[in-house]
Amino acid sequence: MNAERLTAAAGGLSALVLGLLLLLFLIPAYVPEPAALAPNAPGPRAIPKIIAWGLIILGAFEAVTTFMSGERIRWKRPEGLGRLFLVGGIILVTLLVTPYVGMIPAGIVMMVAITSGASGQRLVPSVLTALVFGGALYLVFVLLAGIPVPGGSLWG
Repeated sequence: MNAERLTAAAGGLSALVLGLLLLLFLIPAYVPEPAALAPNAPGPRAIPKIIAWGLIILGAFEAVTTFMSGERIRWKRPEGLGRLFLVGGIILVTLLVTPYVGMIPAGIVMMVAITSGASGQRLVPSVLTALVFGGALYLVFVLLAGIPVPGGSLWG
């Protein structure tokens, strides 16, 4: 096995391993399943499982296609290491404040911060996109599916 091709496929393999880790260990261990669910209602494990399967399928596809293409890479110093840490910090802060302000407000602020601050997009399109996303999230979960999203302790 050629080490350079394996290195080129490392991104897909990493996504595949993360998906398997989520599906086989993290979701069963840390996402509680309520004893009683409404008929045909998705449980709290539904979305994490969908994300895990997406990581597995897309990661495997990317790894196989990259490995089979014969792509060779050479290691280069990461150019966006500062942005990576900035995005990680934004996500960490969002996770920490979500129990207090709620999922939708925290998610909207996170999207604006990542798209405008970390990736350099203009502020107005970032805010509009985040507001549309927050409204769609509320519509799908609360109004259509009847699944409440975390509201945060500051609001009541």
